[in-house]
Amino acid sequence: MGGVTHFGFRLVNAKDIKAAATAVENAGGKVLERGEFVPGEPYIFASDPDGYRLEIWYE
Repeated sequence: MGGVTHFGFRLVNAKDIKAAATAVENAGGKVLERGEFVPGEPYIFASDPDGYRLEIWYE
């Protein structure tokens, strides 16, 4: 097996996670999971309209 399982985008500010999730949904995507890796380091996993999996996080 091999290949790309998802694309990742790192945020500069943790407070931008909500806006990123909204942008995904406004573009036709779907937030699949959200949480924090550790307190203060949020993430979301999402899929775009074509089914590609995205990770957006702050660290």
